[in-house]
Amino acid sequence: MRINNIFQTITALLAVMVLLTSCGEVEKQLFDDKDAFFAFEGSALATAENGTNNLYIPVYIARSIAEGNVSFEVITEGYENPAIEGDDFKILTGNSTISFNGEFYESIEIELINNEDIDGDKKFKLVLASNNIGATHGLANGENSEFEITIIDDEHPLAPILGSYLLYWDSPWNGSGLTEENQIFSVPGSTTEVDIVIGFYRDHGDFAQCTKVRAEVDMEALTLSIQSEQETYNDGTHILTIYGDDEEPGGVVVDTKIVADIDLSAGEIVFRTPFAIAFTGGPNEGYYEDLYINPILRKQ
Repeated sequence: MRINNIFQTITALLAVMVLLTSCGEVEKQLFDDKDAFFAFEGSALATAENGTNNLYIPVYIARSIAEGNVSFEVITEGYENPAIEGDDFKILTGNSTISFNGEFYESIEIELINNEDIDGDKKFKLVLASNNIGATHGLANGENSEFEITIIDDEHPLAPILGSYLLYWDSPWNGSGLTEENQIFSVPGSTTEVDIVIGFYRDHGDFAQCTKVRAEVDMEALTLSIQSEQETYNDGTHILTIYGDDEEPGGVVVDTKIVADIDLSAGEIVFRTPFAIAFTGGPNEGYYEDLYINPILRKQ
């Protein structure tokens, strides 16, 4: 599913939550603090191990007043190649606690530690743990109570193209200049393949657990190739599959490769032809999810 950035809306609502009425009536609150919550702005990011800037992970408070403390934990268990605190990163936010004192958002600051080893991409996550105002953690559906960070091994041969991207495309149905966050991951044990979370929809809030397509990368020719007819989404009911396309609705091309050119200086992966993502399972089977015309992945 797509995770929308709702927090600008939340901030705007909180900024006007006191309603002043005429004739000196008592001020009335529009927000009920029994519904207060803390949440991360997003759910995941991937960043290079040799990044020169610290990471700032935004956390928001939804409450009539921006006051309260929320603690967080660092979780490394459950990962095949976990990042180690003190070796791969440092948490600079003191006492693993975020304090809100008038601002509706604060950030967890993290310093990355570079090394010269080829040790693969590493992961850890931040989890909101407890707070002092009786608020809940995450959105109503439970999302954004955790935030996963992938540290990309900059010694990996494919490191220049790994990480977070925005996919830009035009659609015959939904307009031009559309964007959605996608991610490219390394494939354990491979120096010529990547896994890509691609398209508008994803089937998990955690990019690392999403359905991905496998792509071949040629760093000498600077090309990336995706074999068509791979699933991009599967939630057990709905299934989406990627195909080549001839830019006309209904022009799906099977048994082909979708090829893109890699521009390292611009941080772009530019597809040579359109591609389609279509429903191949579930109640919408046979329909397009969208036709991606002029698709470009731009690194964030």
